[in-house]
Amino acid sequence: MQSAGFGPRAIATTGGILYGLGVFLAGFVPHDSLYLLYLTYGIIVGIGIGLGYIVPIAMLIKWFPDRRGLITGLAVAGLGFGSLIVAPIVTATMAKDGIGLSSTFMILGIAYLIVVVGAAQFFRKAPDGYAPPGWVPSTQQNAIAARRNFTGGPSHCYGGGQIGSRQCRRSLLPHRSLHHRRGYGG
Repeated sequence: MQSAGFGPRAIATTGGILYGLGVFLAGFVPHDSLYLLYLTYGIIVGIGIGLGYIVPIAMLIKWFPDRRGLITGLAVAGLGFGSLIVAPIVTATMAKDGIGLSSTFMILGIAYLIVVVGAAQFFRKAPDGYAPPGWVPSTQQNAIAARRNFTGGPSHCYGGGQIGSRQCRRSLLPHRSLHHRRGYGG
């Protein structure tokens, strides 16, 4: 998700803006307009939360390569814990006289925008090749990382018109068994 031009801060900020804006705009949707609700709360919020969810996980894995499982679990637990906190607040807000569903969407949209965009400002990309002091990846970890490199194949595939060669097609796929299932041969 993180391309050469966009770091985790920019992507997460964009996700936070879309998330907050989508929830806020859902507050203006008329009660009889299901398609506008799909657009605001479904598509805009969905893209925003997708960016705001995956970027911290990808970033944290680069900062903590020795504790990938732990850091991923903590990040996912944080998202779930946030839902646990927000649910009673939403219930209490909607129960108050004069606030209702539309205003609750607007209040939540503003709150989400502030919290997610604010938190995104602390995101930093780990330096290339970063490893915690004293940690050396095992040969098994190096082999797995090499096999899961989906950013492209060997450089020889992109020069000299060889991109369609059988060897290059194989190098671009993550695992040999996938070749057989897709009909690329053995």
